[in-house]
Amino acid sequence: MIIDGKKEKIAGVDADPNDDCKVKLDEEGMPTVSIYDQPATRMDMVDFMEERYENHIKGKSLTPKRYFSGVNFDESGKIIR
Repeated sequence: MIIDGKKEKIAGVDADPNDDCKVKLDEEGMPTVSIYDQPATRMDMVDFMEERYENHIKGKSLTPKRYFSGVNFDESGKIIR
């Protein structure tokens, strides 16, 4: 997690190695959060980091999962791009 341009860790663990969660604090200390460069709420940030930290504790990957979206075929059975 990046907070105001600085890398932060949770209990000494880098739960966000790809810096997918970014936080900017205003003068009053109120955060503006983005996850995967999309606006998010503070609760989204807490949930995101909690999931990442729990994955670390369980020995699971901290990188986001990528899903295969499928393949289309033409009438002859060849793959359509």
